[in-house]
Amino acid sequence: MSKLFKIYQYLKFNFSATNQHGVHSPFVYSFLTKCIYKKKKYSGNKTTNVLLKSIAYFKIESVYLPNGNNELEDEIASMFPKIKFGQQPFDLIYLNDPEQDIFKCVGTFQGLNDKSMIIIDDVHHSNKKAAWEKLKELQEVIVTIDFFYFGFVFFRKAQVKQHFKIRL
Repeated sequence: MSKLFKIYQYLKFNFSATNQHGVHSPFVYSFLTKCIYKKKKYSGNKTTNVLLKSIAYFKIESVYLPNGNNELEDEIASMFPKIKFGQQPFDLIYLNDPEQDIFKCVGTFQGLNDKSMIIIDDVHHSNKKAAWEKLKELQEVIVTIDFFYFGFVFFRKAQVKQHFKIRL
C-alpha cells in the first residue's frame, strides 16, 4: 500500500471517527474511558499497549496468538503469568498477519462466547479491509470498534449490533 494512500485512508477515517463522547453504548464507553484512554503504558508499541491494557481490563484468561509470535507471548506471560495460550475456549484472539485469512481463523475457533473478543491488527491494510467489512456483517459479530490501527470484535449477544470508529 502506498504511503500516500495510507495517509488518505487515515484522514478519511479521522473525519468520520469519534471519541468517547460520541459513543452511546455503556459497554464501549466504559471500555474506552477505563481502558483504552487510560494513561498506563505497558509497551511502546501502540497495538501491543492496547492489547495488554485490554487483557488487564477484561481479565482475560486464555489467549490465541498466531504461530511465530513468541516475543508477544513472552511479553504477555511476563505481565500476566496466569494466562493460558492455545487452550480453547479463547477469551482473546489476536490476528496480526496481513496475509492471514480472517474468516478461516475465526471459523476454526469453537466456543466463542459473550466474553470472547478478537483483535485484528491493521484493519485498513489493503489485504484486510474487505475481510474486516465482511466480518462486521456476520450475525455472530455484535460490536466492532475500528481504531484505524487495529479493530476489535465482540460477540455480546445481550447488546444491540453496533459498529464504531474511534480516534485514539
